[in-house]
Amino acid sequence: MSLIVSEVYEALIEAGTSEEKARAAAGAIPVVEWLATKDDVGLLKDDIAALQGDFTVLRGDLTVLKEDVALLKEDIVALRGDFTVLRDDFAVLRGDLTVLRGDLTVLRHDLTTLKMAVFSAMPAILALLVKLVFFP
Repeated sequence: MSLIVSEVYEALIEAGTSEEKARAAAGAIPVVEWLATKDDVGLLKDDIAALQGDFTVLRGDLTVLKEDVALLKEDIVALRGDFTVLRDDFAVLRGDLTVLRGDLTVLRHDLTTLKMAVFSAMPAILALLVKLVFFP
């Protein structure tokens, strides 16, 4: 017996109908599985109320999420600006590095020239020192 048929049967018994008549009356009701009782409707109403509450909470969460996304967009714009500044600073540093490399090349050349001058003039300097020490 379906739930509705059982409820009709029990209601007829409580009303004082004989068991045979109650069974016959309940048996005459077509069995449809998709019919709902008052309890089923009440549960559905409770479920709908709960879903509406959940939907309200989700709306609030969505609002907060939208605000967070707006803040993230602002942060992204700020980071892009910072990245642009860093890229410009890097370009300046790269230029400074190029100048420094040129300066190092000049210094290396000057050092090589100085070494050559000292080592090629070394015999003359030694001779001058010997002359000064031994032949005053």
